[in-house]
Amino acid sequence: MTGAALEFERLTELLLDAASTELRLRRLADALARTSRQVNTLERRVAPGLAEQASRVRRLLEEREREDHTRLKQLMGRRPG
Repeated sequence: MTGAALEFERLTELLLDAASTELRLRRLADALARTSRQVNTLERRVAPGLAEQASRVRRLLEEREREDHTRLKQLMGRRPG
């Protein structure tokens, strides 16, 4: 083989390696963009709904606690003694 042919082969191998690396980087960038969109969706749509549900549950539990406290006071008031 001539020097030019050897150099051509070397450059071809370098280009193939670079193309492979570029393809991996593009796939990684696509995955990162997809993940970023998913995180944004969670932050904008899902998180507020979950916060609202947690608030409702908290209010419901507080209401039940007040009712239980009132019931207990009534029972204690009826006790003979």
